Amino acid sequence: MVLLGVNCKKSVTNNSSDKYHTLKGRLMVNCTTPYANKSIQLKGDNSFTPEFSVGKNGEDKWYTDENGYFEIIYKPNGSAGTLFAPIAVMKFIPISNKVLDIGEVNLGGTFNFVIKLQANNPYTENDTLILRDFNGASAFSELRVPGPFQSGLIDTVLNEGYSSYPINYASPIKFDFAFYLSSNLPGLSWATLNALFCSSTFSEAIITID
Repeated sequence: MVLLGVNCKKSVTNNSSDKYHTLKGRLMVNCTTPYANKSIQLKGDNSFTPEFSVGKNGEDKWYTDENGYFEIIYKPNGSAGTLFAPIAVMKFIPISNKVLDIGEVNLGGTFNFVIKLQANNPYTENDTLILRDFNGASAFSELRVPGPFQSGLIDTVLNEGYSSYPINYASPIKFDFAFYLSSNLPGLSWATLNALFCSSTFSEAIITID
């Protein structure tokens, strides 16, 4: 039997689909309402004037479905990108990944938190701790805690809204607020917490007074 010489090496074809990556996830208006049937865009970071990413047919807009889910098939133009809906809602997305699911992104999520005081210095009755009253009538309402100070719970806040978009991909969602002592004007300090959207868990902000 004669064996014919055969080249077993597979031929390489130019598959244009290899140029395109996929980004998917879900957008929510709030904790219960999907961002349904709305246009979205993705912008890469490849230059000082980043451009919107484009798809196979040259499109630079995609649409969520009736449940807020989306799938963007695009040609990457950089290593990281920002998702717009229509404002920037999430940045530092690693668009160099071939396929990436960013999960659920909430455009108007609310969260619960408590504010606690760590009084390393009690000060005196002549001092007052001043911060925003999150349960007040407006964003300008003040919560005043008279001295001398004791460590413990100051306030409990339910369903606080978040507006500091864009958030960072795969990073805690930071929320901060200012506070100061009446005897230390205008010396503002800041308390920071990790906001947990649409969760029954309470985040915790610690105000430390030294």
